[in-house]
Amino acid sequence: MTMRANRAVLCLAGALLATIAFPSLASATVGAPIITGVKATHVTANDAILKATVKPDGRETHYEMVLGLCPEGEGECLNQFATVAEGTIAPRGAAVHLEVDLLRRLDEISLQSGKTYFYFVRARNVNGEETEVSKTFQTRP
Repeated sequence: MTMRANRAVLCLAGALLATIAFPSLASATVGAPIITGVKATHVTANDAILKATVKPDGRETHYEMVLGLCPEGEGECLNQFATVAEGTIAPRGAAVHLEVDLLRRLDEISLQSGKTYFYFVRARNVNGEETEVSKTFQTRP
């Protein structure tokens, strides 16, 4: 074998050993979509801007941002929710930066003052690997 072929074999062998020894490292390099920067900003009595970044991590990925209302005095939020953003990212596509102004986006839901809302961003790739980040915010009185 040539020196170049030997290096290629060694690189492949090293990558295989790293995958076996550190499976979490292998899944982190190409695997589930990555969601960062999930937050609610500019919260008022009847508006908020929801933000997040979704990175496909090498596979075609569908994402959605969902909003729901948490009833007063109950520990869990309602299963009634509205999708406020969704789309698909190509496998090698750049990260999608979501910024949703709820006052402009929600036709069927209007935010109420002094209420707690939950929202989540979910991303699922074509292999079924899914990531979800959930948060809450409270509108001003």
